Amino acid sequence: MAANLSEGYGRFHFKENKQYGYYSRGSLFETKTWLAKAAKRNLISPETHAGLERYLNTLGRMLNAYITSIGTGPQAVRESGPEWNEEEVSGH
Repeated sequence: MAANLSEGYGRFHFKENKQYGYYSRGSLFETKTWLAKAAKRNLISPETHAGLERYLNTLGRMLNAYITSIGTGPQAVRESGPEWNEEEVSGH
């Protein structure tokens, strides 16, 4: 999860950053699957499973909020576009 978030954060475009957030969310669900398998195989206690499940649910809500925030609000870094010279555009 963390590696995907880091890679997405380092991307230039907001859409790429969001896409890596989605990859991270997929990794979170993979982790939940492995956690459930570990509990079913009695590799971890029911208490440990419940605690980790709650933690992952909290992380999931935080991750969804982060994905939603990418590219919005005053804290957003604007993607730079081409520099326009009005005289060139208008032909004068």
